[in-house]
Formats: sequence, structure tokens, C-alpha cells
Amino acid sequence: MNMTYAEWAGVGPGPAQPDPSLEDPEPARFDSVEVGRDGRTLSIAYVRGPHRRLHHVEVRPGQDAVELSVYLGLAPWAAKQRRRSGQLFIRPLALHERTEVRLQEPVGGRTIVDASINPSVSPGG
Repeated sequence: MNMTYAEWAGVGPGPAQPDPSLEDPEPARFDSVEVGRDGRTLSIAYVRGPHRRLHHVEVRPGQDAVELSVYLGLAPWAAKQRRRSGQLFIRPLALHERTEVRLQEPVGGRTIVDASINPSVSPGG
């Protein structure tokens, strides 16, 4: 398998972009959320392994809270390896990544909740 580190790990400049074509999406915890100056842009920080990529972010705004769920899917090379051998061998490596979502309405005084685990996360960390 000839690929660069960046291709293997799926790292690049700027926020991660969702790829809904990835296989086996699973919810993943996020570490922090920063609310942008406009009150609508959320920068979500999370950790993933090299075998996972951002599939999508589910946003469920409510009256008192904004629930977020980050979903990670299998990287193409990892999905291929799992299909071929039935197993997945990966290096234990943590990649810190960010993505952004834009809300229709500002966060205001609402709590931001990681819906994959359910405790509240304060804006800004």
C-alpha cells in the first residue's frame, strides 16, 4: 500500500469536511465546542484514529439545549482491509481534529450537549 502519511491518516488543512459515503458510521464523543462571534458557527473538537474520518454531525436544536452528535465512518483503506480479511489492524494513534457547523439560530443561553454521551459541554471548552 503506497500512500503518504496525510493520505493514510486523512489529515489536511482547515476544518474536517463530512463524507457521508464512508462506511459504518458510529457516534463519537467530542472534546470541546467553541461558539463563533456570530453565535451560530460551532467549532467542534474531537479525537479520532487514523482508520476513522468524519461522516457527519447531527444537530438537534431545542429550546434549552443544542444537541450535537459527531459520527465517524471507516476510512476507505480501513473498510477495504476489513472487507478483505474480516479484521481491522490499526496503529494506536490519536488525531485531534475540528469541524464546523452553522446553526440557523444563535446558541444564545442554550446549553450544548454531546448527544453521544449526554452530559453538557460549556461553550468555549
